[in-house]
Amino acid sequence: MLLNPFRNFKRDRYINSGGNTATVSVGSNGTIVTSNYVNAEAALKNSDIFAVVTKIAGDIASCDFQVSKQFKKILLSPNGLISGFNFWQSVISQLLLAGNAYVIIVRGKNNAIGHLEYASPAQVQINLSDDSQRMYYTVNWNDNRGAQVYAWYDVLHFRLMSPWANDSGDYLTGVSPLYSLQHDLQIQEQSKQLTLSTLKNAINPSSVITLPEAQVDKKAKDSVRDSFIEQNSGENGGKVVVLDQSAKLDKIVIDTDVANFLSNYDFSQAQITKAFGIPQSILDDKKGDQQSNIGEIMNFYASSLMQYVKPIESELTLKLKTEVTLNIANAVDLTHQNLITNIVALGAGRTPVLAATQAQQILIDNGVFNMKIQEPSEGGM
Repeated sequence: MLLNPFRNFKRDRYINSGGNTATVSVGSNGTIVTSNYVNAEAALKNSDIFAVVTKIAGDIASCDFQVSKQFKKILLSPNGLISGFNFWQSVISQLLLAGNAYVIIVRGKNNAIGHLEYASPAQVQINLSDDSQRMYYTVNWNDNRGAQVYAWYDVLHFRLMSPWANDSGDYLTGVSPLYSLQHDLQIQEQSKQLTLSTLKNAINPSSVITLPEAQVDKKAKDSVRDSFIEQNSGENGGKVVVLDQSAKLDKIVIDTDVANFLSNYDFSQAQITKAFGIPQSILDDKKGDQQSNIGEIMNFYASSLMQYVKPIESELTLKLKTEVTLNIANAVDLTHQNLITNIVALGAGRTPVLAATQAQQILIDNGVFNMKIQEPSEGGM
């Protein structure tokens, strides 16, 4: 019987970490894997994308971590450089823009968690063995630490939906909502360029001066054009145009089909909020959901946030080995109006579900008001 000398030899595959720009990686089989995402830096220059990312990231970062006391402090204050809110806001923003976000668990004495450190997708390389049984992360810190290797359980890898069902390892990385906006943003950019060009030449964006029955050279044409611009720009802008019989002024307009397409195509909030899965009325109450009341809109928004909250809860629960949940009440019910309405409903009627003391305690626990409930003493008031 022949023995295979390579049966114990296992190669590692390098998987695209899902960065915010188009990246290239080479797998063990020599194939090149590319990832063509919308550039995150360019995306943030779009005011609607900036507004959506800021809204979602800020709201989730303001959620309360519900976890055992052992991990509460580290999640509220991940490191000593920035506040907990800003730390998680940055992590979630990266998750939205790239579909992946990485946080390294830095351990101290006795293997206890010392602090958390954010790493951008561009710094991270995911390594997966050919048998898909071992995975680790290589992080290039771009400082005196250089490249360091971390076990999978020491990396909080938050990822959004991964549609890649193949054996190349791509299923280990998520996809940003920006992926679906590539063509929409290209059309929007063309529309903006047309608008800017029109505004730049707003005085006479498409004017043609015709000299009837005259053939003039380029120098003469330039002279006529410059003279016309001088007479109808600056302080003379907007005044009546006066020409002699040797010249005729015409206007060229944008093709109506193109103009109608650009004006009717809703590039902005409608397409972007659709891609991120949130109601458009969250950003603009004049558009969409006009028939809905505030409560219905916020309930819809709360359910929409879960597509981003659940991956965070699941990853923290897996790596910290304890249940972690996020209370999104701070994000969707800042005034506690929904909570108060529900408490009143549960405490009303002949057979209320909640007693008065229970209702008070729930309101206190949720910060609606600050007071202590005194238990009645034995034997009376």
